Amino acid sequence: MLCRCVQLDRSYKFLFKRSFVSDAQLLGLTLSSKSNQNKSKSYHLNVTDIADTLENDPNLAAFFDADTITEVKQIKNGIDFDECTAKEQQVQNFRDIESVLALSTATTTATAASNKGNPVIKNENIELDSSVATTDDYLAQMINENSHLLPKKSSHTVTISSPDLGGPLKEPPSRKTKGAVSLPNDNSLIDFLNKFEIPSPNSAPKHLPLEKIVQSALPMVFISRLTSPHLNLALERYIYEKFPVKSRDDNDSLDLEFAKRLFLYKNSSCIVVGKNQNIFKEINFRFASATQTSILRRYSGGGTVVHDDGNFCFGFICPKDEFNRIGFTTGLIEKWNDYFKSGQISIKLSTNDKGDMIDEHSKKKVSGSAFQISKGRSLHHGTMLLSADLTNLSKLLKINKDRLFQIKDKATDSIPSPVMNTSISADLFMKIAVGSFVENYGLPLNLEKKTQKLLVDNIHVAKAGPLQCQVFKVDDLTPLPQEVYEMANDMQKWDWVFAKTPKFEQTIQVDGLKIKFIVAKGRIAQLEYEGNDNSQLTKLKGALETDTPVWYRSDSIKSYISGPLGEKIAWNVDQWIKYSHVNVQV
Repeated sequence: MLCRCVQLDRSYKFLFKRSFVSDAQLLGLTLSSKSNQNKSKSYHLNVTDIADTLENDPNLAAFFDADTITEVKQIKNGIDFDECTAKEQQVQNFRDIESVLALSTATTTATAASNKGNPVIKNENIELDSSVATTDDYLAQMINENSHLLPKKSSHTVTISSPDLGGPLKEPPSRKTKGAVSLPNDNSLIDFLNKFEIPSPNSAPKHLPLEKIVQSALPMVFISRLTSPHLNLALERYIYEKFPVKSRDDNDSLDLEFAKRLFLYKNSSCIVVGKNQNIFKEINFRFASATQTSILRRYSGGGTVVHDDGNFCFGFICPKDEFNRIGFTTGLIEKWNDYFKSGQISIKLSTNDKGDMIDEHSKKKVSGSAFQISKGRSLHHGTMLLSADLTNLSKLLKINKDRLFQIKDKATDSIPSPVMNTSISADLFMKIAVGSFVENYGLPLNLEKKTQKLLVDNIHVAKAGPLQCQVFKVDDLTPLPQEVYEMANDMQKWDWVFAKTPKFEQTIQVDGLKIKFIVAKGRIAQLEYEGNDNSQLTKLKGALETDTPVWYRSDSIKSYISGPLGEKIAWNVDQWIKYSHVNVQV
C-alpha cells in the first residue's frame, strides 16, 4: 500500500491512500448510490462536499472530470479552482509528471539495449503496433490527458523491514479500514486465462512475446499456465532479473516508483529445496524416485517445500528498498478475509510471529515463504495450500532418524510445522491474489483501450475501482526468450540440484567399517575410516590421492567400491535414486 503525504502552504496535510475504494472516498467525500437505466450500480459524489474540499484546496480539482467541476462551480457561484499564484502552484502541484513523460521513449530504448545480442524465439505471424507495444506509453498518455493522479515521489513513504531476514517483523504501509465488503462476481480474469482451451478452427491466437513487456515501468501481473516446475522457476528468475532497477540497469531516466510484479503459477508434482540447504537430509529420495517427483533447487533461501496440483505459488517482486517480509501477504490476507466475511471462504487467515500465513483458528500454516534480495531487487515467493496431497507431502519430507544422525553440516535446516489445506479453488485464489495486487499497486489509468490495440490474446486488464493493472498470460504459445529455456535446463543438472549442497560430512557404519565422507561441491573431498579390512577402499583412496573427481552419488560410489560393500555405501548415500525419475540430469 502506498501512502502519500502532501504539505501545502496552509497548516494542514492531506493523506492519500490507494485502495479498492475510490480516491474520493479516501478524501472523506460522501458517496451516494444510484442506479442507471441498465440497473447497474454507479456512484455519484456529493457536489457540496466536493465544493467545500476544493475551496480549501483547489489543487484537488485533478481528481474530478470537467463536468463535475462545472457543476460544482455553478453551485458555489463560480469559485475559480484553477486560479493560483505562481508560488501556490509550485507548492500545491504534487503531480510530478515530467520524469514520467519520458517513459515511452526511455523504456523502449532501455529494453532494446538490454536485449541486444540475446537470442530470442519470435512469432513472425504477429505484427505489433510499436506505438502501443510498450506499456509505459499508457502512463505517459494518461498524464497528457490529465486523467490521472500522480503524487510526487519525494512524498512517498513506506515502512521497510530490515534486509536481515531474521530480524523483527515490521508492519507494512498502513491501509485505510474498509467498511462492509461487497465482492463483485467477476469471472473476466478466469475467462481470459481459459480462452482457447477449446480452440476454434476459425481463429488462431496471437501472443505478445514476454520480452516485449517484462521491463515495463508499470505494475504487472504474470500468470503462467505452464506446469513444468523448471520452466516456471526459470520464468520467475527471468522476470526477477529483468525487473527494472535504477543505476543497475541504466534506467536512471525512468520513474520506476510504480514498478511491481506478481507472478502466479502452479507446478506439477515436485519438491524444491532452498539454495543453501543440504539436499541429502531434506528429501526422502526413495519415495521421490518411486513416485517420479521432480527434485529442484531454487535460487532463493528458505526451507524445502512440496508442490503439486493442489498447491499454488506466488512471487512478489519490488525494489530492494521497499522490501517487507509481510508487505505483500498482509494485503493478500486482507483480500482473503474479505471473501471470508462474504461467506465465500470458510477459514480466516492471519500471520504468525515468523510472518507465515496461518489459519487464524487452528494456527496451522497454509503457506510457506522464501526470500531473495540482490542487485537492487527483492523477491518474496511462497506457496498456498489449496487441496494438496498432504500424505504425499509428509512422506516426501520424512527422513529416517538414523540418516539424520549420520550427517553433520552448517546448512539451512527446514523447520517442520503443522499444515492444512484451505480448500478453495485455484481460480478463486488467483482472483484474490490479483485483486489484492491491483488494489495495492494498480494505477488509475485507462489501460483497456490501449491493450485492445495490441490485437493479442495474452494481455488482460484487471480492475479494482478506479485502479487498473495489466495481466500477462504465459502458456505454450507464448514466445519466450532463449535464456528462459537455458535457465530451465541448468536447473535440471545434477551439478546444480545436488552439487550445490554446502560442505557436509556423512559417517556410515557398514560391514565392520566406519567411514566418514567429507563432501564439498558434490565431490568426496576427504575420506576417513576405521576398521580391519579396508582393502575394498583402495581404488577410491587412489582416486582421491590423484585428485580424480569422485561424485557423491550411488553410480560413482559403486564404480570405485565394488561388491556388496559398494552397494551398501551407495544405498546410504542416495538410496539408489533413479535420477531420470526425478528429472535430474547426471
